[in-house]
Amino acid sequence: MGMESSAARVEQIARQQMIYGRPVPVREITEAVDAVDAAALKRFAARLTAGKPAIGAIGPLSGLETHDKIAARFS
Repeated sequence: MGMESSAARVEQIARQQMIYGRPVPVREITEAVDAVDAAALKRFAARLTAGKPAIGAIGPLSGLETHDKIAARFS
């Protein structure tokens, strides 16, 4: 429902104009979403997990494991 307001709709069109150079029709968006299949998701997941993860920490770091130990749990 939040996308029904005039302001939200204008923001969406402006974002599409900046990224794609044109407003993107709803039909085009839904067709692109519908085109996603399990193989595409697997390829995307493989790209996401190909490298070492970025790790951020706040607070005392003395008990924090090394980056390599944390990254090993993701592979």
